[in-house]
Amino acid sequence: MHLFVYGTLQPNQKYFPEISKLVRSWRRARAPGWQLWHLSGAGYPAVTRASDGETIGTLLEFDASDAADVLEICDRIEEYTPDDPDALYLRELTSVWCGQDKLDAYIYYWNPSRARSLERHGERVDTGDWLAFCSH
Repeated sequence: MHLFVYGTLQPNQKYFPEISKLVRSWRRARAPGWQLWHLSGAGYPAVTRASDGETIGTLLEFDASDAADVLEICDRIEEYTPDDPDALYLRELTSVWCGQDKLDAYIYYWNPSRARSLERHGERVDTGDWLAFCSH
């Protein structure tokens, strides 16, 4: 199983220790079709669909046998509840690129029902790379 992360779940970030023991490998990746945002008051990023966007992050690989545990942990961190239409984030499979390799990975993205709050409190990160954005 693959999970594309672009913020606090990346290695050396706040929430990575919660899943690190389950990670088999990781590598830098990019996800076309996603616009990156930074929520300055909250200190974490979000992505929204955007045909001209691209987000840079990390592709985490897990054993299939650990998938349910990983998703349970990440759902809690991302405040995602499958039956809640007002959840903070939603989760779905998307295509990501690692070099020339195209893979399917889960991604957590900002709930479109909350778009207005993101536009009010978020800042577009046009480089698509939250780690680079935060290092400035």
